[in-house]
Parts: sequence; C-alpha cells; structure tokens
Amino acid sequence: VIYGVKRGRNNSKAASGQFLCYGEYYLYQGKGDIASVNSVNIIDAFLPISQSIAKLALCNYMADTVWRMLGENNADERLFGIFMNSIYALAYRDDDMEKVKMVFELKLMCAEGYMPVIDSCVICGSRDNICRFSAEAGGVVCSSCNSPDGVAIGEGELAALRYITGCADRRMLAFNSDKALIERVGKLSEKYLTVQTDTKFSSLDYYKAVKDI
Repeated sequence: VIYGVKRGRNNSKAASGQFLCYGEYYLYQGKGDIASVNSVNIIDAFLPISQSIAKLALCNYMADTVWRMLGENNADERLFGIFMNSIYALAYRDDDMEKVKMVFELKLMCAEGYMPVIDSCVICGSRDNICRFSAEAGGVVCSSCNSPDGVAIGEGELAALRYITGCADRRMLAFNSDKALIERVGKLSEKYLTVQTDTKFSSLDYYKAVKDI
C-alpha cells in the first residue's frame, strides 16, 4: 500500500504508484497481510511509453499475461527479466511493437513451462515434413498427422520460432525480420498463449483497437 498517492504532486511517493514505475521499494510489514511503502528509490519510469497509447496498451496486455501466470506475491526472476527487456525495447529502442509482442508471448510461455515443441512433430515425433503449427496440440505438426487447428508454416516461421524459444533471454530481440514474417509468427504466438492459458484478455482486444493510432 502506498499511502497518500491521491494527493498527487503534494505526495513524494505519488510517482512510485504509476504504472511501469520501476524502483527499489522499502516496505513495512504491519499487522495483517498488507505491507505499506516506507520509501522508494525510482530507477526508471519509462516515460517515452506514456507518449503512445498503443505502447501503453501493449504494456498493459503484457502485464495482464504476467498476472495470469504468477498471481500475487510470486516472484519469478526470469519472467521479470523478460518483461523488463520488452518494456525497455518499447521505451528506448526502435523495435516494432508487434515484434516485441510476439517475442514476449513466446518467451513468457517458455519461462512458465509452456514451451512449444519446435524440432519434431508434436503428435508423432517425426522431424520430416514439418508444415503446420497447432496451438491446441502444443507445437509443430508434420504432413502425415492431423491437426484441425493447424496453421501452415514455412522455413521462415520455423527459423523464427527456433531462435526465439532457444536463445538467451538477453538476446531475445536481437534479430532482424520483415513485417510480414513478424505478423505471421505473431498470430501463432498470440493464439498459442490464449489457447494454452485458456484465457481471453480484454487488454489484448484494446491493444488491437488502438495499435495503429
């Protein structure tokens, strides 16, 4: 709990209660389960993001997915790093928003134990004739197996999926790709996340509504 935030500029802790504010929070644990904030050392507020409705909406969606995975008071250092890498890219780099979204979704799933099967058919195990990706089955599917929800993929999509799921988290955005490929892989990552978590994110719908503003 951060007391006095509603007083805005007249309260020294007001900025620390803003969305995406990153810092060192010194807490006091009183009676009960609720801790109060004694003091805050703000490290970064990622202010450039606040200048874009679309970027704010994307960050809200990413925060929603993290909450869906972790809930409250469940620390996850790796997932925190993935989230921070994505926020930093949106604030201070020229990475395409759809690229950041796609990479974040796939890395999130890998970090939380939902890594899709990429190197062999998720149904029969064959490494030959991989031609589709099935969100429901959990990975790639060969031409000999049936996957009603399968989406056709080529070598470009496979290469992107293999890089993102296999690279070090610090290198997760260190690749170049054309917008068309990012869009195709982005559709796969989005569907994979929503199907595997069995969740419909209203924040995702909002991001889609404002992303071109």
